[in-house]
Amino acid sequence: MDASSNSKLKFSSARDKILAWIQSGQFPSGSRLPSERELANQLSIDHRTVRRGLADLVASGLIVKRPRVGNFVRDIVAPEMLTQVGLVLPDYLLHSEREHPAAALIQKGANRVLDHADHAITSLWYHRDRFWEDVGQKIVARRIRGVLVYMSSSESVALGLKRLVHAGVRVACIDHRPFLEGLDVFSVDIRPTLALRQLVEGLVLRGHRRIAVAYYLPWNLLDDAKKTLSEISAQHGLGDPENMLVPIPSDGYHAKNETLDVLLETSNRPTVIVAPDEFVVSYLFRQCHRRKITVPQDLSIAALLDNAPHSHPIPVTAPEALMLRATEIAAKQLDLMLRGKQCPESYIRLRSRIQWTQSVADLTQAGSQKGNATLPRTTQSEGDVGGVK
Repeated sequence: MDASSNSKLKFSSARDKILAWIQSGQFPSGSRLPSERELANQLSIDHRTVRRGLADLVASGLIVKRPRVGNFVRDIVAPEMLTQVGLVLPDYLLHSEREHPAAALIQKGANRVLDHADHAITSLWYHRDRFWEDVGQKIVARRIRGVLVYMSSSESVALGLKRLVHAGVRVACIDHRPFLEGLDVFSVDIRPTLALRQLVEGLVLRGHRRIAVAYYLPWNLLDDAKKTLSEISAQHGLGDPENMLVPIPSDGYHAKNETLDVLLETSNRPTVIVAPDEFVVSYLFRQCHRRKITVPQDLSIAALLDNAPHSHPIPVTAPEALMLRATEIAAKQLDLMLRGKQCPESYIRLRSRIQWTQSVADLTQAGSQKGNATLPRTTQSEGDVGGVK
């Protein structure tokens, strides 16, 4: 991090600490603040950095500077004392084919943690290639002090977050990306590949050897998934792991789930399909019903992610839902940062347990078929990731 960025972070930290003192009542409305040098001594930083933090509070209208007299806390009405927080979400959560459950879970998690007596939460939406244009500029212009961000994978998001950090905005991310390393942000790692090994190995232990893993194309975690499947295949003799992967083309808003129909219609059908999310699970249930395929007797269904477990006719085997928990953790860390406290860790990796339900049959008693037969290929096309990020 360069000297200019470090300076911005120091003055924003001074600003946040002074504001926290005001909000706590240590410096009530109308009272005079200690001098710049006295504040600098209390904060153990240079008085010029304190001056910049005070100037930002003056510009925000929270402090009145009286030349040759000092800085005074303005008589503040309650709404102006609220800390402005932005909930930043990709627009595909809003504009997908059906209401996306992740948006509601994220909002619920933020509202649980961020006390509305202290915070004013604003929801902001961005297109994957217009992060700064759609939300970044608004966050800085409105003097939003902290943001909770659920990310899509794009260079636009990486550059936008970097500019926000340099502007002194506190950032906590509900997901983790490699480009966050080196930035002064906090993130919660909920990558679905963390559960992929547990899920596939559990399926093997239950006698499944013809396993199809469906994913949205392209998938930024595809290399990690291939590595995981290669290790499992080598250990259990499942054959070529490439044959287990089934891509689903998507433009980020609409997925071509019908490409999975070939798996249901082939005579060499897999014994289990691992879906990327609840949307594909629902599609599979509908198509199985139309073809008189019984779940799980004829076909088992599992998922890497299921944020809407009550929408399916049968409870689906999947990792326990992490979206709500991840949001609560990120919101707590953001609240600490807004109070001028440092995060002990740059990110936390959440691991979830697999919730084994009746959607997966146990084939061990019937005997398992050795080898992993080649699964039919589906048509590939370019597009954005949809659903699983």
